[in-house]
Amino acid sequence: MPYYVFFCQDCGKESTQVLHIADLDKGVAVCPHCGSKRVTQKVSAFSAVTSKKS
Repeated sequence: MPYYVFFCQDCGKESTQVLHIADLDKGVAVCPHCGSKRVTQKVSAFSAVTSKKS
């Protein structure tokens, strides 16, 4: 499952959450600090692990 970084518009804190893509589309992300649903997804870096050697 992918990690997503969210910013809470109510308390101003960032949080990292692990969500299914389907859950992300449903808008089930909430702030773990204050419980607000007014969170926006931030752009974050990612990495991929492959079995092929380059």
